[in-house]
Formats: sequence, structure tokens, C-alpha cells
Amino acid sequence: MELIGIVARLDVKDALECVHILVEKLLENGFKVGLEYGVSKLIQLQKKRDYDYKIFTLGSTLPDLLVVVGGDGTILRVLHAYRGSISIIGVKFGRRGFLAGFECSEVESLVKALVNKNITWCKAERLRSVKLPLNQELPLALNEVAVVGSRGKTIELEIRVGSRSHQVYHLKGDGVLIATAVGSYAYTAAAQGPLLKSEKCVVITPLNPLAGLSHPLVIDSSVHIEVQVGNGYRAAWVLIDGQFSTPIVPGEVLSVKSSESPVYIGYSARCPWE
Repeated sequence: MELIGIVARLDVKDALECVHILVEKLLENGFKVGLEYGVSKLIQLQKKRDYDYKIFTLGSTLPDLLVVVGGDGTILRVLHAYRGSISIIGVKFGRRGFLAGFECSEVESLVKALVNKNITWCKAERLRSVKLPLNQELPLALNEVAVVGSRGKTIELEIRVGSRSHQVYHLKGDGVLIATAVGSYAYTAAAQGPLLKSEKCVVITPLNPLAGLSHPLVIDSSVHIEVQVGNGYRAAWVLIDGQFSTPIVPGEVLSVKSSESPVYIGYSARCPWE
């Protein structure tokens, strides 16, 4: 039987109670259970029940399936710990739950769906970002890669699309978003970008453009994208899914392309972005 790893928000008491229910139902149905290290420590401190489970740490161990009890932010942070393909199910315990297909009240239905293999698995592509020339690998992005001005200041960017006979776009504004189909429903939607229905596309959306690129560009996800900060500007910031940030200075290039490690997100019904 497959190993199901459980990760949860540690700052919400009710989320841990949801973990207790989830563990009990999984064990009752013959699944092997793993608890992320932080979750296991809190479960041990509560001393409510004795469970037979393994302990794992994010990034070093990849269970067959991850169940995350939390909101979209928690799910994104968990995904950033893994660079390979991963299957994940979200149980909503947060403000936003676009990536969470189940509520805590539906845990029993979730386990039953796992037993009956009745989960809808939605494939979601991720973006691989590398900062050149030092080849610094950034976490894989499920939603978007953003390049924005420091402290909200205007920046000038050169955006190159395509590897050989590339097209060059110039942009002066607050920054730019490069989003997947899933990400087109997040930050990009708030920036008036289009909603993508195909995982084979990405969208480049300027943020409050003052000059240059003034409208979103929808391109094939296989196309290579490079972003460079204009000379004369201070360091900008690269944001991955709004969870990870690193500075980028003039002379450095951010290389973005589709990764070969998609995420499979489990839902009770159809994929919300299709």
C-alpha cells in the first residue's frame, strides 16, 4: 500500500485536529501514513492517540502522495521543497483554497475516494527559473514567476522570447509576471491577464506599464523566456509564487522555461482551470 505523507499548518489548532481525523481514517483503510517532522512533534506533544506512522522531512523524502492541510500558501511552500514530479491533495484550512480540492469536513469522503481510486488528477505544469550567469536554480513555480521593482519602484526590463530568432520586448513599469495556466487564476488575474485553459501555454503580463509592452502575451509553454533589468536601475526582485524572493541586479539574466516536473493535484470533481 502506498505511503501518504501529511503536512499541515502548525499555527492553527483546528488544522491539527483535522490531521488526527485524516490519520485515523487512512490507517483504518490500510494506508501507510507519514507525518512531516513538525506535524509529528505536535502530535506527540498532544498525546491524544497512538498512531503507527513514519516521520519525514520536506525535500528529503517524497511519499507516494502528499496531503496538505492548509491554504494555497501552505501548498505552494510544500511544492517548493520538491523538484521532481509530485502528486498532492489539499485540504482547505486557510484564506484561499483554489489548490485545495477538499474541506476538512470531507476527509472521510477523501479517504473513500482514495480507496475507490475516484480522485480527479489535474496535471499542472511548473516553470523552471535560473539566474544567470551564476546558474542559481530557483524553486519551481506552480503559479508564476514575477520580476518587480524594489519597494514598488518603476523598473525597465528587456524581455526576450524564443531561443534563437527571439523577439525582444521592452517594458517600463512595475514589473512583469510569467504565469502558467494555474497561475493565470492567481496574481495574473488580478493584473487583468487572461485566464488560460491549456497547460501548454504561459502568459507574460506587464504590471502597470508606462511604456513598451502594454498587453499580455500568450505563448507556447515550450518557448524560452529571458528577463533582464535595465542598466541604471537598482536591484529588482524575483518572486516565485509569492512565497520565495531573491534580488536580481543589472547584468544578471533570469531564464524561465517549462520544467519537466509537473504537479498532479487531486480534486473531487473537474479541474478548476479547465
